[in-house]
Amino acid sequence: MTLMVRDEADVIGQMVEHHLAQGVDRIIVTDNGSVDGTREILADERWADRLDVRDDPRHLKQQHTTVTAMARDAFELYGADWVINADADEFWFAVDRSQSLHEAFAAIPQEFQTFPVTVTDMIGPPALRGSGLHRLAYRDLRPVERMNEIGILNHATPDAVHIGTNDIVVAQGNHFVNLESKGRPAEGAGIEVLHFPWRSWEQFQRKVRASGAAYARNPELTPSPNHHGMREYARERNGVLFSFYVARHPSDTELREGIANGTLVADERMGATVESVPDVPLDVSAEADELHRTFARAYAAKESADAAELTELLRRTEVFDRTQALEEQLRQAREQVATLEGLVDRFSARRIVRTADALSAASASVRRAVGARAARRIAEAEEARRRQRDDERFTRMRSLLSDRISPALVRGEVSNDALPIMMCLWNRPERIQAILDMLSRQSSPTPVRLILWNNDPRNQELYERVIAEHSLGSLASVELYASPHNIGGIGRFVVARYLWEDGVRGPFIMLDDDQDVTAEFTREMTDAYSPRRVAAWWAFRNHGSYWNRSEIDPNEPADHAGTGGTVIDIDLVDDLAFFGIDPRYLMLEDQWMTHVAAKRNWDVRKAKVAIDQVMDLEENNQYHALLPLKDEFYAFLHGQV
Repeated sequence: MTLMVRDEADVIGQMVEHHLAQGVDRIIVTDNGSVDGTREILADERWADRLDVRDDPRHLKQQHTTVTAMARDAFELYGADWVINADADEFWFAVDRSQSLHEAFAAIPQEFQTFPVTVTDMIGPPALRGSGLHRLAYRDLRPVERMNEIGILNHATPDAVHIGTNDIVVAQGNHFVNLESKGRPAEGAGIEVLHFPWRSWEQFQRKVRASGAAYARNPELTPSPNHHGMREYARERNGVLFSFYVARHPSDTELREGIANGTLVADERMGATVESVPDVPLDVSAEADELHRTFARAYAAKESADAAELTELLRRTEVFDRTQALEEQLRQAREQVATLEGLVDRFSARRIVRTADALSAASASVRRAVGARAARRIAEAEEARRRQRDDERFTRMRSLLSDRISPALVRGEVSNDALPIMMCLWNRPERIQAILDMLSRQSSPTPVRLILWNNDPRNQELYERVIAEHSLGSLASVELYASPHNIGGIGRFVVARYLWEDGVRGPFIMLDDDQDVTAEFTREMTDAYSPRRVAAWWAFRNHGSYWNRSEIDPNEPADHAGTGGTVIDIDLVDDLAFFGIDPRYLMLEDQWMTHVAAKRNWDVRKAKVAIDQVMDLEENNQYHALLPLKDEFYAFLHGQV
């Protein structure tokens, strides 16, 4: 047996023990840079003489080359008759339950060379952590249509088992090899695999992140966006993966119905053969559980619609490209004809041609002059519209300060003694589930007050519904403001001013809606806090311009501090002069915050905090439209203009 493994400590010991007990003679294992104790488990003396453990710490999704090399060594070094290329979450069995795996293979003719082995996903209740080998006790036979509804394209692909040979090639995923299949075992005499890909939320999220990042680092692999790993990775980056994890596990009702109709079939073999790492259940209420399932189904439907639209667009693009090619050929043919006609004209009307050339040159000169004037007028009109837009946004921001608005929705008990976390929402409504999930799990000893400022009224109804139905968890309260205008990130400081006027003092934490944090986030932020300080996750030193900058280590002084993943002393807004920013730069509140703090001789430094930046489409991030202004504003603030 060959096995490539990374961070599977919750199951690797049971997997190895199971297959050795089933009569596998030797397991060649390549550890892919595990950091969770997997490598130490593989070094257990109990099976030292039957494991060939190797190390390949590169994370390039190089399974194809690594497994192929191990499969060849299985034959060349150990004389293998049959080779199983397995994953750590697979448990192989003989279909005939009276036989061991070794006995079943001994009866299969090697003339078959290779044959497919059915892989059955095992399912059951979800959990936060644990191997799930006893909990996931049902064979998932649900119809493909049902799997599509919950965001899964299909059931697991069969694995390919093969005879030992020194020229074997194993494809990525272990599903295909370069041998021709010349037969397969009779029904009831074959091999099957019980598959545990979704053992716990912690394991599933870790695997999705690692797999997606590895594919991204390897330019030689270009999986389809519909590849299951890439679909999950996209969901993780969009903050919706947890909902999909919950949805793929049957609810209590679905489990009862599945058992009754035969789409979920109990299989107790794992409970009888191996021990399971204890499970820790999800801390999700029944209402939140149902909400996650509903959200995942709706999101999956949108993904399917988007995929269908993309397919049609590609089809139309192909037709368009072919049409363009034909038109280009026609254009070239017409040019050739025009050239030939011109040669004839040169000999028959030289004087006319010279006159026409002079007129053409004069006409071109006039067109250039008119075009330049038109371009200047267009630029001037665009600049006037931009100034008007900036002035309107500034006026609206100031009106929100003088005429305070109240939250559109309040959950929980609001207290000025709670620790405020502020977030502006703009164009990532799909992130609201993940935001509430991670912030409701904070381990802060101080009650947490979450404040959301929505700059996009189109998403207000969705936000209100999700917040109203979501469990507060460790949050003392959630307040949702519906801004009548998109004033950008300066909205977080408008709220800070509201709180300051209400008597709130001390730390004020800010987070962006495209950032993921751990349960220790509030602890890390409060540890970084100090009076008259700005401590930011995104911080660096400048060297004469905004973009000429260098990275710094946590706790080092900074020339620039971003507003996402930042804690400030709320006294930064004690004077309304804070809001006297030039309207042109209103959307660059991070640079303005840093400038005001520096002018007041505050301490600005990099915070020591764990944050993952969620990758996002550029059209969903208004930051990208502001890039050219960054250096201009830097020069403005530093007296360079």
